[in-house]
Amino acid sequence: NTAEKPATVSSRLRPRKNNQAISIYKKFVPGTVLPPGFFRRPCDTGVKLAELGGKKLSLHVKYKTEAMKRLLFFLTVAMFVSCGRTFEQRTAKYAEVGSVNDNRAAVLDINEGVGRWGYVDGTGRLVIECRYADARSFDDGLAAVQEPEGLWGYIDTAGRAVVAPQFTVAGAFDDGMAWVQSGELWGRIDKTGKTIIPCLYSEIGEPDERGWMRVLRDGTWGILRQDGEVIVPCAYNLIGEPNAYGLIPVTSDGKHGFLGADGREVLPCFFSYISDFKDGYARTNYGGSMVL
Repeated sequence: NTAEKPATVSSRLRPRKNNQAISIYKKFVPGTVLPPGFFRRPCDTGVKLAELGGKKLSLHVKYKTEAMKRLLFFLTVAMFVSCGRTFEQRTAKYAEVGSVNDNRAAVLDINEGVGRWGYVDGTGRLVIECRYADARSFDDGLAAVQEPEGLWGYIDTAGRAVVAPQFTVAGAFDDGMAWVQSGELWGRIDKTGKTIIPCLYSEIGEPDERGWMRVLRDGTWGILRQDGEVIVPCAYNLIGEPNAYGLIPVTSDGKHGFLGADGREVLPCFFSYISDFKDGYARTNYGGSMVL
């Protein structure tokens, strides 16, 4: 049969191995008009899908970005509203508010008639719970606090105990040291709680230009350095001020003498009377007579 067969178009799909893109093979009679886009490379489908996926991803990122922007906006507004409150407004509920030192201020909170002290920061927010019977301001990073049981110790700005409660009085730190009292006796500690001057003295005087301090122990006077070193043992009823020659008048059992500038005796307590020195001489009562 030599009659021409009508033009036919047939398609055969052959899947490729490993789930690769499908190749499309077409058979046609020359001269047949085919619809536009009849032949399409397999990669075209991948390109279109990638474009579509990119659009979806772009929309997802866009929505996520918008949500983040809204969240940041509300957080910023909340921050400004919070920051708008002043220190005075935040601490108005407390019965007493101390001065701010080391970004901490002591505050007194009274609840059901019981007052307890804690600390706020420089913005007025409570940072250390109100649980102390009394509290002092911070100095050198530490503050003296009194437990409800009555003893004093020291805490840091985070509220951690640095020196355990053990003192009846606790002073502020200055140059890394603080005066403390145990019972009725005074001493000195450093910021770690180490004893610099033991609590043995009922009185401790102000240091002079050399850093020497007169101290009273069991009714007798001596001299210490600020670091606790003993210069003059507590053996005198009275220790006076140094004179123009650097000599220190002392009295023991009613007799008078002088200590040298280094704290050692240069004139024993032998005389019932002795004047101050003038032009290198002093009058004394020796054997009932006045002599130079």
